[in-house]
Amino acid sequence: MQIFVYPPLGTLTSVHKPQVRFRVYFAYSLAERVCAEAGKVEIWTNIYNDEWQGIPLEHVVSDDTHPELIFIDLKQLEPASSMLQFSLDIDVAALPAHLHRFEFTVRWRSSHLVDWKWVSGFEHNASVIVYRPLPRTRAPVSFWQQQLKAMLKPTAESELTSPGYIADSWHASSSGASCIIRPQSSDNDILCQMAAVERYLAFVRKDHFWIIPQYGSSSIETGKFEVVILLVELSSGVYAALMPFSLGSAASHGAVLTVQPSNYLCLQPVSRIRTESVRVAVGFNLDPHTAIQDAMRRVQQSLPPIRGRSTSLPEPAPAHTCSLDRNRGYCTWNGFYQNVTHDGLISTLSAIRNAANQRDELPFGWVLIDDGWQTVDKYDGYGRLHDIYANSEKFPGQLKQTANSLTKLGIQRVGVWHTLWGYWGGIDPAGPLAERYKLVKCHRKWTPVVKSESDVWLISPESVYAFYDSFYFWLSEQGVSFVKVDYQAAFESLDSYDGRSSDASRKLIIEMYDAYYNAMEHAALKYFGRGSIVYCMAQSPHLITRAMRLQQQCTTEDVAAERMMFRNSDDYFPDVITSHGWHLNCNMTNT
Repeated sequence: MQIFVYPPLGTLTSVHKPQVRFRVYFAYSLAERVCAEAGKVEIWTNIYNDEWQGIPLEHVVSDDTHPELIFIDLKQLEPASSMLQFSLDIDVAALPAHLHRFEFTVRWRSSHLVDWKWVSGFEHNASVIVYRPLPRTRAPVSFWQQQLKAMLKPTAESELTSPGYIADSWHASSSGASCIIRPQSSDNDILCQMAAVERYLAFVRKDHFWIIPQYGSSSIETGKFEVVILLVELSSGVYAALMPFSLGSAASHGAVLTVQPSNYLCLQPVSRIRTESVRVAVGFNLDPHTAIQDAMRRVQQSLPPIRGRSTSLPEPAPAHTCSLDRNRGYCTWNGFYQNVTHDGLISTLSAIRNAANQRDELPFGWVLIDDGWQTVDKYDGYGRLHDIYANSEKFPGQLKQTANSLTKLGIQRVGVWHTLWGYWGGIDPAGPLAERYKLVKCHRKWTPVVKSESDVWLISPESVYAFYDSFYFWLSEQGVSFVKVDYQAAFESLDSYDGRSSDASRKLIIEMYDAYYNAMEHAALKYFGRGSIVYCMAQSPHLITRAMRLQQQCTTEDVAAERMMFRNSDDYFPDVITSHGWHLNCNMTNT
C-alpha cells in the first residue's frame, strides 16, 4: 500500500487561503482493499496548542477535483492500484490568533483493534506557515516602512537608534512598495541583520558565469556564494526582494550580497573598487514575482546611461522570419563537441531529416555550429584564436559551403559560436590577428572553467571595434546570421592589465569589458539584425545591470529595446542522469 500526504511531509508549506487543507491518499491493490477501506486516519499535530493531539480525517467517497494529486508521481503507482482519499479542512479564522506556524504528521490503522502506524518518522514532520489575509487595498507607505524595519535589524544592540542603513526614495503601488537603501557608513561592510524571515530563495553566483537558486528557511545559508537577488517571505506574509547595485565612477554597476552567520548581510561592488557607492533596491509585495520585478525596476531607474556607446547605431540588417526563441534548433555541441566538421554535420542532419517524417523536412529551423570550427592553436581553455576564418581541414569550403548545404536541407538560419575574446585563451600573439590589431597582455586567474593561471592576449579597446566589424562582416558573407557569444563574464577572471597596478587594472579591465560589448553588439546589429546574439556564460551582475542600462537608454527602434537572449543555466549533461532534475529546477527558477 502506498500513502501520499498533502501538505507533503518533510517540507515547509505556506497557506495564504482561508482554509488549511489536509489530504491523505491511499493507493491500494485488490488484496489490500479491505484494510484500506476500513482504515482510520489522523493528523498528529500541535495546530491548536503546544500539546500534540490527533485529529481525524474523513473518508471522501468521491472528489472529482483532486487538486493536490499533482504532488503524486503517478508513475510510482503500482499497476491496478485504486485510490482512496481522506480529507480535513480547518478554517484559519478558527485557529488561535497567535498561531503562525505548526507541524503535523500522519498516522493510520486498519481498525481500532490494532496500533496506529506512522506514515513517516517525526524527523520528517511537515511544517505549515499560516498567514492571515492581508489587505488587498492600497496600503500606506508607513505599512511598508514597518515591514522594512522588521526585516532589517541593526548590527548590534548598541546601534538600536542607528540601524546602519538609510532607506529613502519610497514608491508605493496598489499592492506593494519599493525603496533604495544605502549604508550609513562606507567603512562598514556589514549592512544589517535580516530578521522575520520564514523562508528564502537566493539567486547566487556559482562562479563568474552562472547563477543558481538556493532555498531555505529562516536561517539564510548561502555559504561562500555571492547573492545577486534575495527573495524572502516575511512572517507577515509579505514578500521582499533585495537586489544590490553600484553607483560610482566605474563602468560596472554590479554588486552582490554575502550572508554571514546569524543572517548578517554584507554588501560590496563586483568591481572590488572601494570608492564605489553601493545600494540595495528593495521591492515589497504580496506577490513574489512582482516584488522581484519592482526591485529590478528600481535598479534600472537608478542606473546611468552606458558611457562610450554611440547614440547613432547602424542601420540593422533585415529581420529574419525564423526567430531563435520561437523556433526549434540544432546545436552541434553534444553531438560532436569540438570534433565538428562539415562532412560530419551534413551527414548527421541528412540522417535526421530522412528519419524525421514523410515530408522529408528537418524538425527545426536553425543550426548552431558550436565550439570546434575556428582556426586556433588548440581546442581547449588555453587555445588562442589564430585568425577569424574557419579551420580549413574541418571546413574545406569554409562556412559558405556548410551554410549552402544546410539551406538545401531546409535550414533557415545558420549561426556560429565564439567567445567574447574570440576564443577561450584570447588571441594568438604570434598570429595574423596580432599583426592587424593592437593586443593587450592580461593575466587570468584560476576559474572552474580554466583550472590554472595563465597569460592571455586580448584585442585592445581602441582596436576591438575594427576587429568585430571585420569578423562579423566575414561571417555574414559566409551565410551566418546569428552568433552565440560564450565566456562573456571572463573579464572578471582577470587581475592584471598590461602590467598595471591592481587598482588601475580593475578600472581598465571594466572599461575594456564594455568596449567589447559595444563593439560586438554594434557589429551584430549591422550585419545580422535584431535578436541575433545569444548571450552565454553571461549571468554576471555587471552584465545584468548593463542589459538593464541598455534598455533604459535606448529607443523602441534600437536592438537593445528588444528582449536580449541569455542562456539560462550551466550546461545540460545528457549522459549524467542525476543532473537532469537540478538542470530543470535551475532553468525554471531562473526564468
